[in-house]
Amino acid sequence: MSEQLDNSPAIKVGVDDGHDGIKLWFGSANAISEPVKVQMKSNAQRGNGGIVDVSERELNQMTIIVEGQNGEEDEVFLVDADHVTNRIDTRTPDYPYNNLNLALIMQAIREQRNVLDGFNRLQIVAGLPANQYYTKLTSSKNDELIDKKVNNLKSINRAYSPADAELEDGGRFYASDVAVMPEGYGIAFNLMFDDDLNKTEYYEDFYDHGCVIVDIGGRTVDVIKVSRRTCKPKGSDLMSFDQGILYMRETVATAVTERLNRQKTIDDFSVDNILKSGWFGKVGSKGGVDLNDMLDKIKDDHVEVIYQSIKSALESDEAMGGVIISGGGAVLLGDKLKAKIEDYDHNCEVIIPDEVVFGNAKGFWKLAWAKFQ
Repeated sequence: MSEQLDNSPAIKVGVDDGHDGIKLWFGSANAISEPVKVQMKSNAQRGNGGIVDVSERELNQMTIIVEGQNGEEDEVFLVDADHVTNRIDTRTPDYPYNNLNLALIMQAIREQRNVLDGFNRLQIVAGLPANQYYTKLTSSKNDELIDKKVNNLKSINRAYSPADAELEDGGRFYASDVAVMPEGYGIAFNLMFDDDLNKTEYYEDFYDHGCVIVDIGGRTVDVIKVSRRTCKPKGSDLMSFDQGILYMRETVATAVTERLNRQKTIDDFSVDNILKSGWFGKVGSKGGVDLNDMLDKIKDDHVEVIYQSIKSALESDEAMGGVIISGGGAVLLGDKLKAKIEDYDHNCEVIIPDEVVFGNAKGFWKLAWAKFQ
């Protein structure tokens, strides 16, 4: 199998396996004419019990089984944005290399099987938060954690869905090559190189001046300084702290629950709708509640916390080359953080790229092309 696998065409995959959502960017000249982007909530529960009003076929489509290793039992996960009733909190130290991580990534990939045209060999580049990728005291790579994540992704063939049992190889995917980079650097690499890996105007700017990347994720906000003359991340000057969008979502849930005088905290689905519309319930209806002022205040407060945490990075030489705000959290907070930074320094160029949600995933995809043949 390994020889056959190594000789088969490969799908290059950029994986941003965030605590709030899985983002993928993948493709191969041998298999796909256009790259494919995938976004999926990191919603899963252990086991697939307690789900009603769905057929066995539908239940199988939501179920991912991860085979145990070294005598451990298999783990069963239900991975679905709408039917999960007891969501696992992904903010655990072992998330980058545990079975839940594999189950989420596998579900995101297999749901795009129709465009993969039967190819099942993967070459993956994924990320780790900056303060986990590097050991701050020595500015060196955290090889132990990086190896754990690499080895976990290389075992993605342990994860499968009962719905794919009739497919060749049981519908499993195999990772022949895996690399891990610091989150935030994928955003920089995506800006520095186009889809054909030709240097862009950003590369010249970053080469001359460097830049600061602010990556607002689910759990963490990662701040990466890209050095001038090398266009590489500075391990000695990283920053990563737990103020990602999941923490703001918790603040919203608590504040709205108190505002409505409810005994039970509102669920994730309600928080999603509030973040989209600013209302609890139907917009403009008698039974709906306009929460836009409250939501705006929560966003301002969260941006202030982030700003105070990154203020020292904005005083660095690299900030003269520009500050890039990206990551899934930039959808909600990017404009407010941009305005805050520009108020602090009128000469600072702040850029919010297109498709901020996929900045890391697309950059990692390009890195996969650069690293793997």
